[in-house]
Amino acid sequence: MDAVLMILGGVAGLVLGAYAGFWLGGLVKDKHPSIYWVLNVLAVIIGVGAAFGGLYLGAQWLFVAAIGFEGGSLTGLKYGFGRSVGVWAVHDRLTGNDKDMPR
Repeated sequence: MDAVLMILGGVAGLVLGAYAGFWLGGLVKDKHPSIYWVLNVLAVIIGVGAAFGGLYLGAQWLFVAAIGFEGGSLTGLKYGFGRSVGVWAVHDRLTGNDKDMPR
């Protein structure tokens, strides 16, 4: 049963993070990129805090959900923002990703 809860937690965290990140990224896409980076930092803080809480409470499903949330929210923010900025722009140029995305 623990494995099922961990899988469900990971999927739920990923979906919730991606949806929230995409939505928030869309809200700030016309704003200065610094707001986008603040949201990235907040996503990591929330994810690390939830992961710590899961470890502290012995709730492995919460730990896995927090890791999924972090990955989903960072990805959702990038694509919701619709521009490639900062480290992502360097990464995208080096790997040839997102050639149609404005920088």
